[in-house]
Amino acid sequence: MTQTCIAPPGLDDTQLLAYLDGVGDRQTIDHLKVCSSCRSRAQRFQRMETTLAALLYRVTCPSPMELGEYHLGGLKRGQAKGISVHLAECPRCAREVAQLSSYLGDLAPAPEPDLLEQALEQVRVRVGQLVSGAAGLLSAPQPAFAPVHAGVRGGDAGPAVYEADDVQVMVDAERSAGAADRFVLSGHFVLLGLITGVEPAGWTAHLWQGGRLIAAVPVDEGGNFSVSDLASASYELVLSGPGQEIYIEELRI
Repeated sequence: MTQTCIAPPGLDDTQLLAYLDGVGDRQTIDHLKVCSSCRSRAQRFQRMETTLAALLYRVTCPSPMELGEYHLGGLKRGQAKGISVHLAECPRCAREVAQLSSYLGDLAPAPEPDLLEQALEQVRVRVGQLVSGAAGLLSAPQPAFAPVHAGVRGGDAGPAVYEADDVQVMVDAERSAGAADRFVLSGHFVLLGLITGVEPAGWTAHLWQGGRLIAAVPVDEGGNFSVSDLASASYELVLSGPGQEIYIEELRI
């Protein structure tokens, strides 16, 4: 049965897209609470955005052949510089180059001590292992368009704690101020983080979603960082510091 808006002609596309971007006005929010027809249209828009994001996944990444030529030093200076900048921002391509380097290293003779020392000075990529808490930083997610209630945050598990050798990363999420009366569909959360076991000077936290860089924020002198205006979704966190990176594969808000 075809649904019809309770207040024709209903919300227009601009209003629905603004809502999905987290900037919908009070009239739009109140209307979506009671109108199943407009809610269905908004959900279709959201599915379309998700499909487009999947189609564009890693569309700006170099090809595996280009990454291989970069690693072997076969690119022109301009091309190599562009890929070097990309690798500093893209954890997946950085991981592919690291895997290629490891594979070629297994095939090659053991390097001389001075060459080995030079290799150890390159960027060290480590994967943070969850040792406490859960990758899902909030309790069970609310269904789309369900009202948000106070007390959803956390639970007894507390923040998630990850370890990468001697470095520890603690992350938690909390609801943005003033978002308690809105739907869990757009950006209403703040990601809070703390890195210990390393000098925080020069570190940056990069938050990724589906191959797209969401935010890059500096780590302060106390090891703290935060990213605001986040939707309830799954993210990747990359902490980049002098000569090393820590990669946390999945954070669910």
